[in-house]
This record gives sequence, C-alpha cells and structure tokens, in this order.
Amino acid sequence: MRSRLTELRRHADVQLQAFEGHIRELDLDRLTLILRPGEHRFRMEDEALLDTAREACYHQLRVRAVGRSTNRKDWTLVELDFALDEAGQA
Repeated sequence: MRSRLTELRRHADVQLQAFEGHIRELDLDRLTLILRPGEHRFRMEDEALLDTAREACYHQLRVRAVGRSTNRKDWTLVELDFALDEAGQA
C-alpha cells in the first residue's frame, strides 16, 4: 500500500488524504460510498475494495479510507481497511 501511495503523491496535482469513520451509504450500481462523519463521498474504481466496503457497511464497522483528489471535493478511493481500536481489534 505504501508504494502505491508514494507513486500517487509524485503527481503534483493529486492530493491524498486519510479519513476514518463509518460507511453511511454504499451504492453498488454507481460504485460510490459516503463516509461519516463529514459526509465524504468516494468513487470506487477498484472493484477489489467492494468486499471490504460491503462488510463494513452491513456490519457498521469503522474503516480507514485513503482517497485521492485533484480538487479536495471529488474523491476516488485508493485504499479501504478496517480501522483498529486501541485494543488492536476491528
């Protein structure tokens, strides 16, 4: 994951940001999700992220999402993992 993020950062117009929260809405037709708090909307280009998104949404699990954007408004999901609590559990 780190090498993929490093490669994306090399493009000056691309901004990366990490978010953490719960998936409020998952649209499987449009391949989008909304993460709360903050109501950040992400587009998923990599269908490999769908399994994690589905499980997190349906079981209301906290996630850590990394998105890329050129305008800090429209985000494309780069990575999605379950967030760990202080005890190291999802």
